[in-house]
Amino acid sequence: MDNKFTCPICDKAGIPDFRNENVVCPCCGSDLSVYRAISTAQKGVNTTGDRKTMPRWLATIASVVALCSIAACFYLYNHPPKGENVNQQLFAQIDTLKRENKLLSDSIVVLNKRPLPKERRTYTVVKGDCPWKISEEVFGDGSRYEELLRFNNMTTAKDFNKVKVGDTIYIEE
Repeated sequence: MDNKFTCPICDKAGIPDFRNENVVCPCCGSDLSVYRAISTAQKGVNTTGDRKTMPRWLATIASVVALCSIAACFYLYNHPPKGENVNQQLFAQIDTLKRENKLLSDSIVVLNKRPLPKERRTYTVVKGDCPWKISEEVFGDGSRYEELLRFNNMTTAKDFNKVKVGDTIYIEE
């Protein structure tokens, strides 16, 4: 009987029996001690003809583990963990934040599209001024005095009597 074997990795012929001792293949450098461990583990399995059979106690343990796993799956399916409610709450909050973000984004777009307010000019009232005279000086037309009153939240020319010399009024173009 020849004690030389073939490397299971690179098929190099003539290496020592790696099932009985630790061997490193001289061709590919593979550590074949793994195959020795597999060979040793297989010795604990009974073989009958071509079929390999497990010991009865191992088959029993495997069956019990399988049944417990199936039972656990059914239980978890019918009784989901309480953490599911937390996840649903988080997803609901995320959806709410997305909707609010969209509303805020739309508001920003609307605000950006609004025209900027015109720069307000001012006029300092001097002695003897009246709405007609100021309108004539500022607009070149005294009949526009009602605009001047409206810019300064006055309804009639009598409201202008409350304005004192040195007060500032607004003029818009």
